Amino acid sequence: MMSQAPTNFTPDMVRQRSEARKEPAWLLEDRLAALQRYASLAVESNPLFTRHVELPKGVERLQPGDIQPTLTVPGGQRGAADSDLGGVREAATNQLDGFAHDKYSNLVRALFGGGAVLHIPRGAHVEQPFVIRYDTLPPSGAAFARNVIVLEPGARATVLLETAGDAQGVLGLTTECFVGDGAELRLLGVDTAGERQSTLLTTAARVGEQGVFETHHAFTGGALVKARTDIALAGRGSRTQLSEVVFGQRQQRFDLTTNIAHAAPESTSDATSKAVLRDSARANLKGVISLQQSGKDSDSYLQQHAMLLSRQARCIAIPSLEIVNREIKRAKHAATVAQIDEMQLFYLETRGLSEAEARKAIVLGFLGPLLQRLGDGLAERVQESIGATWA
Repeated sequence: MMSQAPTNFTPDMVRQRSEARKEPAWLLEDRLAALQRYASLAVESNPLFTRHVELPKGVERLQPGDIQPTLTVPGGQRGAADSDLGGVREAATNQLDGFAHDKYSNLVRALFGGGAVLHIPRGAHVEQPFVIRYDTLPPSGAAFARNVIVLEPGARATVLLETAGDAQGVLGLTTECFVGDGAELRLLGVDTAGERQSTLLTTAARVGEQGVFETHHAFTGGALVKARTDIALAGRGSRTQLSEVVFGQRQQRFDLTTNIAHAAPESTSDATSKAVLRDSARANLKGVISLQQSGKDSDSYLQQHAMLLSRQARCIAIPSLEIVNREIKRAKHAATVAQIDEMQLFYLETRGLSEAEARKAIVLGFLGPLLQRLGDGLAERVQESIGATWA
């Protein structure tokens, strides 16, 4: 367990924030409970990962202000996102696994000053994506926000979460996803924040019977990104697919953790993280798939791969399995961390490419299959951003 620094965060601060927003008593109670969990939890509770944690400097002394994202709904209408949790009270007071075990997710839950609420009714199929975008930090240089996404049984939707902006400071953001029986949610994410901003990002999901949860995220910006994803496959036949793409350069830091719990029979998970690092960039890729006693006949695969473009770049990959059920279809994990292949470079250069062009081609080929999961438009944006670094 890592030591905990003194903090400015107090129950009085939580009460003041809740009163200023004129919140009901049940929400204040939820905030205070989250603050208690924050105070009691270690920075990292998994002994496999305690030596490999990145945090923004001074996080315990932040003075978070308010922030409200813009929401673009299918059809193109754009405006301030609805952050009223009253209509999704049952979900808003539900303690997903990510909040049971993660210190900074609870801090955001205690002190959030904005966010977005999406509630897709039973059987509704929304073909075009909702877009939630966070741009500018408040003058205090810190902001916490809470997103809640609820899909009732049989619903289908896609949500794109964008984090941008170039102010110096910290954005803490949680996204809670409730995927009902037979529902399908695609959560896409692109982080292009400037290199003076750090991001604490948590995604937690609970997936019902025959439900599907996909989450695909590209990280190319920020001074430091600490991202955690917790997925509970809680219903028979539930499925999840997760992709994380990291492109880091200069002094950027990335700390990514994936936790998937197979808590129901015949559930399936496929999780892949890939990082490309140049200059002195550094990444931690960590993950645990838990095949629980109730997860009979489950199928899981966790893989983490990194390509290093310089001798100074560093990556730690720690995929792991917790298996307490012998009656499973598959439990597999894999990891590689290696320098770019010199033979591939040589081959491409003999075909007329410059060294820079060859490196770009190899990198985009390595990341390409995961980027395509974002969809054509987003994949092209991220590829252009990465390709521009060789311009």
